[in-house]
Amino acid sequence: MAVHLITKCLEPHLPTSGSVLIFEPEEDFVSIASGHWNERRVFFASSKLSTVPQDWMKLHPRSSQQRIKHLLPQDLSCVINFSGLLPSTIRSCLPRDCVTLQPSIDNAPGLHNLLENSYSDAIATSTWSEYKPSTLHLQNIEDKSTPVSSHQYVIDWSDVSSVEVPVSH
Repeated sequence: MAVHLITKCLEPHLPTSGSVLIFEPEEDFVSIASGHWNERRVFFASSKLSTVPQDWMKLHPRSSQQRIKHLLPQDLSCVINFSGLLPSTIRSCLPRDCVTLQPSIDNAPGLHNLLENSYSDAIATSTWSEYKPSTLHLQNIEDKSTPVSSHQYVIDWSDVSSVEVPVSH
């Protein structure tokens, strides 16, 4: 679900045209982004030269600027950086108007709706049919002191103004 949420949080910040380069993504993000942004040219890149798939760009920070510029798409408009700090040699080769984004859900507009949509997307694309949990409204839980297995239910907290919960020492 986190991958779907990050994808939805990034989407409003993507430029309307041009290629997107995703640097050092997690494996789960690759498959979701490829399917979600299929109307865009999406490239994946890593500096880990020995462990990346054949179709990824290999952008080592110690490569020459000429080599890095040669590898980058001509219409690159956005880099989504999963590495923490984009190496300066790579950053200096990006087009002037290229937007660099860090995956984050901080200050995401409409976070409640994003969570709801991301959950729906995650369930719809899940290959784990046994993982599809039931939704249980909080008001339908009779004994709130008994733990509910988080693997079986998603608790619906909507329309709940307060909840009494026993606390023991």
